[in-house]
Amino acid sequence: MIQILGTASLEGRMLGHAQGCEEGRRELARKFKNSGVPIDIIAMNTGLGEEEIAAL
Repeated sequence: MIQILGTASLEGRMLGHAQGCEEGRRELARKFKNSGVPIDIIAMNTGLGEEEIAAL
């Protein structure tokens, strides 16, 4: 039982970390876009899609 809870806890932390990293990339892209950096350059450097960046 403890092993199952430990595994679930680890999976939850990993998921939270991944979600936090993704939100960080979006926030960085939003700042670049607001600063006038071209969307294609933002996409190349953040890994986000141009459509996603345009919607920010």
